[in-house]
Amino acid sequence: CYKQCSGYLKIQIYYSDPDFKGFVRLTCCHLCNVEFHVSCWKKLKACSFSDKNTKDFLQSECFTPDCGGLITRIVVYGPAGLKKCEFESKPFKTKSPPKVVVKQ
Repeated sequence: CYKQCSGYLKIQIYYSDPDFKGFVRLTCCHLCNVEFHVSCWKKLKACSFSDKNTKDFLQSECFTPDCGGLITRIVVYGPAGLKKCEFESKPFKTKSPPKVVVKQ
């Protein structure tokens, strides 16, 4: 969860927690998964990203240190643990220059 996670006794997120209110999972093109309590996600967006929309994080740099990948999927889970909404984008593929064919 968010480094400065506060208001929770632990940073781990469990469905069985009495104060479970859902969570946000970000997945990058290298398959890193970063999860945030809903309140930590809102706090991170407000403090560090000027209340950027959740969907606008697609194709942003992964939050995992030293990853370098881009966020390609965001899933928001509600208080019942069910998928509330999902945003997904295909990773950009860089086109390599065409191969030069030399006829001899």
